Order: sequence, then C-alpha cells, then structure tokens
Amino acid sequence: MNATRAVPQPEPKRDLTADLKAVGVLHDRYAAAFNSNDAEAVANFYTEDAVLMLPGIPAIQGRQAIQAMFEEYFKQNAAKIKHTPLDTQVAGDWAYERGKIREAITPMSGQPLERSLKYLAILKRQADGAWRVHVDIDNSNQQRNS
Repeated sequence: MNATRAVPQPEPKRDLTADLKAVGVLHDRYAAAFNSNDAEAVANFYTEDAVLMLPGIPAIQGRQAIQAMFEEYFKQNAAKIKHTPLDTQVAGDWAYERGKIREAITPMSGQPLERSLKYLAILKRQADGAWRVHVDIDNSNQQRNS
C-alpha cells in the first residue's frame, strides 16, 4: 500500500517592516474615520467577530454591534481622537499595538471634555492580507472616585 503524505508547506515569507507600516496606516485611517464621526467606517476596521472593551460598559461583540454602539455614540457626541502608539509587535498573522489616546468630546448637550486613555489592540491579518482589529481594549487614565 502506498500512502500519500501531505508535505508541510513553508510559512509565507513576511516583510516585518511592511507589516508594521500597515498596522500604523490602519490606526491612522481608524482615527480619520473616528474623527469624521463615521460609525460604519469605524466598524469596518474590526473583524466580523471582534470584541470591543470600553470603560464602564459590557464588552461589545461583533462588527454590527460595534457599529451600532458607535452610531449611538456619534448621535450624542462629536468626538476626535489622537493615537500615540507605544509598542507594536507582529507575529505572523497576528499583531498587537499598545498605546495612548487623547479624546476630545463635545456632547450635543453639555460641556466639552477631554479624556486620556490607554489601549491594547490585537489585530488579525485577513485572507486578503488586510489587517483588522480583532480585540480592542481601552481603559481610562482618570482616577476613579472611591
């Protein structure tokens, strides 16, 4: 009996510099979509089954739920963000980026405010080669009142 064995294929060669640049472009485009207060465009930076974890609310699961949350947020607020990446690492089809965010919020009713946040985003390379956010965790730097 002649058994045919599958020969393992080598991992495709990845260009780390190009991957790091692509992750940087992604967060710049994300910020542009956010700063335009475009919920659909923001949601399109997430995988279909992404998880978004924001301060003070339960985790939001799935791109559609993330879009709905941003639609509601942008109805109530005009907001602008600025990302400052502090550490970005790529390992094959996964990457993470840790950084800080400054957010300026102008509620439709109320006084403008600024928030300082830190974030950790886990990104996943898609079949088409594009990077999307798979898990996004943001935490406030403001001290909680006891």
